[in-house]
Amino acid sequence: MLNFKAQERIDAVRSGRTDVLDLGGFDLTELPEAVFSLTRLRVLKVDNVEYRSNRKMLNMLRNDLDKYPELLEQLEEEERDRQAELALPRQLRYLDEHIGQLIALEVLDLSCNLLTELPETLGNLRNLRLLQLADNRLTHLPASLTHLPRLHGLDVRENPLRSLPDLPQLARYEPFRAHFRQQKGEAARARDYVLAAWFRGKEIEFGLTK
Repeated sequence: MLNFKAQERIDAVRSGRTDVLDLGGFDLTELPEAVFSLTRLRVLKVDNVEYRSNRKMLNMLRNDLDKYPELLEQLEEEERDRQAELALPRQLRYLDEHIGQLIALEVLDLSCNLLTELPETLGNLRNLRLLQLADNRLTHLPASLTHLPRLHGLDVRENPLRSLPDLPQLARYEPFRAHFRQQKGEAARARDYVLAAWFRGKEIEFGLTK
């Protein structure tokens, strides 16, 4: 049965009160069928950051943490609990091909799930600008992503990808990435951290992060 708050958010989009739908954190293993009728939906977020594993960070910090065995044991215990949580069906494991019906979609965030593949119908989302797929289990991406002329942000970090489709449309935005990166760096060196954070926010907003 669909969570009441999730249904409430879907109803808000259906009634036209918003064009942004955030279903992250609702323990969904697949998208509710009702989502696919929201043809005016502009932003769809189904990220589950709270279930992200800390194992990689622990491995990176292990040399320093060895000096603090009690802290290391505490973090290891927390990671074991997190892994037990990850074993439960609380993340997307499947993305229905009907996702291709959401033709107004500009931002799709599926980060921190358990997706192993994506439907070719993603290529129908001609208005898509930002596709966030970090921290899944994808080994390949659909070739239809080449049909997305407005795509300028693609995050596929922390996936066991064997290959990537050729996406020349992403290259058009490289000068903008370089500009924001440079301006952010100059602000940080000048210790103007408010300005640096502003540039970082704009990078995220425009999908210019990598």
